Amino acid sequence: MTQETAKHRAGRFFFIGFFLIFCIILADQATKWMMLESVLPEKAQSLDFATWFFTRHHIEYFADKQEQFKTITVSPMLNYIMVWNHGVSFGLFDSTNPKTSLIFIAIALMVSMMLVTWMVFARRRMLVLGLAFVSGGAIANAIDRVRFGAVADFIDVHLQDKHWPAFNVADSFVVLGAGLLILDVLLSKGKGPMEA
Repeated sequence: MTQETAKHRAGRFFFIGFFLIFCIILADQATKWMMLESVLPEKAQSLDFATWFFTRHHIEYFADKQEQFKTITVSPMLNYIMVWNHGVSFGLFDSTNPKTSLIFIAIALMVSMMLVTWMVFARRRMLVLGLAFVSGGAIANAIDRVRFGAVADFIDVHLQDKHWPAFNVADSFVVLGAGLLILDVLLSKGKGPMEA
């Protein structure tokens, strides 16, 4: 394979990955809008998505409004609930300190920038998918931290009384993306540098 061909191959999936990042952010924010405005509040709001998305309400706003959220049972193993997560995915490192939130925003954006840069040079479809999924999920949750000061989680998976920490669509894509990255590493073992 010539150097010119290698350059041509590198980055050919970038625009697909970039489009996926946009779609993941949109899907995550749209589901949070539905949950926060229509599905989970005791009194449903009629705020359209664009107005909701571009209105910044810190988490204290919801406390001041005394917003009441209900729990919806979807199946014996799945509920919709409202949880404000001050930590990282699945509630790890939970802290209400505002400085901690700024640190998480900075880390998420730096990691996302590195992954997007990596995506420019990636030559394999699965690698680009994994990078896009992780980046999109991280940016979507960072948007929550900027807008609310915490991440809105609403998916509660449980087995009887054993509950997995609540999560959201962005978290799901981060986990799926990490799985794809691991799978990509395993499948590309033994290949030469041009193929890998």
